[in-house]
Amino acid sequence: MTSTPTLVDPRLHSAAVKAAINAGPLNAYDYDEIPGAPTNPSETERNLPLPNIYVAVSIERRTGASLRSTATTGRTGWRIGARCVGRTVDECNWALFKVAAALNEARLTISGDVTTPIQFESDQAPEWADGRYTARALYTYVH
Repeated sequence: MTSTPTLVDPRLHSAAVKAAINAGPLNAYDYDEIPGAPTNPSETERNLPLPNIYVAVSIERRTGASLRSTATTGRTGWRIGARCVGRTVDECNWALFKVAAALNEARLTISGDVTTPIQFESDQAPEWADGRYTARALYTYVH
């Protein structure tokens, strides 16, 4: 079995992760979707104020186990980066908590297939950056 395009399309994974986080009282965005952010390509969206608390999501494939030259796999490892942003350290920590509640041990459905349980990898404490406090949490899963 070889990897199909749906297994390696990060857009599908990003949509599933954002939906899981957005199911709670927290907004998750791709970096170019954040209202009020200079990275948003929409001039209308760039002119909005930044949300008070939000999460910027990134998705990346990660390496798996080494295979013999004749072996193949239909599974792909993924890493979720959740950049939590708030006006205070407390807001930033609240966002980290809400991301953990949404993702830790959860399973995502992507293209009709269910992932392994999402595993916490690491996080970084809130720090001051660009006028807000930000922290990053990393999670991994296989699809």
